[in-house]
Amino acid sequence: MNKIFLSLCLGLCITSCKPKFNLAKELPRITKLVKHQFTNKEYLENYPNYTLDSIPKEKLYKHLDSIENYIASNLYKPSDIISQKVIIQKISNTKRIDSVYFKIINYSKTQTIKKNKSNYNLYEFTNLLDSEFIEYKDENSDTITVTQNSNVLSFWETTDKKWKHIFYNDMFNEGLFGLNSAQRIIELYFKDIFIEPTNKWDKESIQIFYDGYNEDKSNYKKDGIDMDKFIKCRIKYTQKAEEKFSFEIPDKFYDSSTFIDQSIKCRIYSKKTN
Repeated sequence: MNKIFLSLCLGLCITSCKPKFNLAKELPRITKLVKHQFTNKEYLENYPNYTLDSIPKEKLYKHLDSIENYIASNLYKPSDIISQKVIIQKISNTKRIDSVYFKIINYSKTQTIKKNKSNYNLYEFTNLLDSEFIEYKDENSDTITVTQNSNVLSFWETTDKKWKHIFYNDMFNEGLFGLNSAQRIIELYFKDIFIEPTNKWDKESIQIFYDGYNEDKSNYKKDGIDMDKFIKCRIKYTQKAEEKFSFEIPDKFYDSSTFIDQSIKCRIYSKKTN
């Protein structure tokens, strides 16, 4: 009886200690992050406190090496932005993972950017958008409108008693929080953020996909990959790509950062932890 009572008390304590997430309060900081209105020093302040002394700052700055950040930093000037709008599309449940509380925020960002002489990288810009399959409208000679969809990882910093927000990146999640946490963050992503494809494969199609990995199975196993888990993850994304491209996935998609990020996610998700 005493054990049952103690278990109930512990359960109530864990539930009651879960930090509240007030979107209205957090939105200005999330929006500032997504709009890249920060200095490198300000961005470092969003990292877990313990990492600031244990991980070299050069490695932490690498977190900003993404297509979205490259576009924002190199292919136009802040003064070229006419307008930008951030819309929160989905918010995951709060999940306690290895004593840290996490949330994933999915957002879309739409920017209208001036075409002028100062925007000298416009040709490279549109080529990159095409190669990365990023949605944009280039309908007149004055502006271009770009829409991107991505995620922010939010975590509760116990010592500061506040939510911190960083760009979602599976490799960095593993480096910052460990493999087990990174895998469970991916599980949270698949559960609450990922939109399942509407057209699922039949058993024959699934088997054909499995068979395609037969030659590389030994290499994956050497890397400590759970092949069944990895292939199921890849099937999710391949079905989504077929849906996006009306079942005709272009060859250049396999060179895109989207495909690379998906592959990295599946590898981290399927790594064996023992």
